Amino acid sequence: MSGGSGTQDVRAEVARQQRANATVLQTRIELSAMAGDLPPDCNAQLLTEFVMAIWLGLSASAETGVQRSTLHDVVDVALDAWPATKL
Repeated sequence: MSGGSGTQDVRAEVARQQRANATVLQTRIELSAMAGDLPPDCNAQLLTEFVMAIWLGLSASAETGVQRSTLHDVVDVALDAWPATKL
């Protein structure tokens, strides 16, 4: 998010909310690994950063007018990269 000094409080709040969302997501990923839904050796912090990067990138792309179908294609590629449990 860009802007002048008048938007610093808004930027700080958005950053705080993003950190809070990342914390919740990382906890959920850790629980999924413990439950066997993800490989037990997955890197929860790195997966959290991956999801946050995709999420924020999709948001920015949507804001600039990228077509919905393209955004769905990006999600499909991201899901293909997600680690699967070994059956």
